[in-house]
Amino acid sequence: MDRAQKKNTVGFDFGRDGVMPTLKEAITFLVQVLKIKDTEVHSVYLDISDKTFFVKFTDEMTLKETTQRLRQTETFKYADGREVQVHVVTDAEIAKALAKFGTVRQLVREKLPLELGFNSFSGTRGA
Repeated sequence: MDRAQKKNTVGFDFGRDGVMPTLKEAITFLVQVLKIKDTEVHSVYLDISDKTFFVKFTDEMTLKETTQRLRQTETFKYADGREVQVHVVTDAEIAKALAKFGTVRQLVREKLPLELGFNSFSGTRGA
């Protein structure tokens, strides 16, 4: 998987002070709450440093169909019964939030510094 570009991917942000779920809790959320089928998903991965878990869909059409059903925040329930609101993060949502400051013509992803020796993108975007 090309994690660098996060193509066809949506993130669920638990916030700076949030508690990351286990992989099992994340998958339970996808299947039971969001009704996402495993045949629609390429991969699921947790980014502990950003307190976000990502779902990479099999194709752009599946991503669009799924994100149309999602709200800006969704209720996430941990295995112990605790519930939190998680923020749904997509490029379209980022562009919409920035549109109040002007016209967003393009979103670009920032590359990690070359001196790190790791050819990848960061989670930072430019508009």
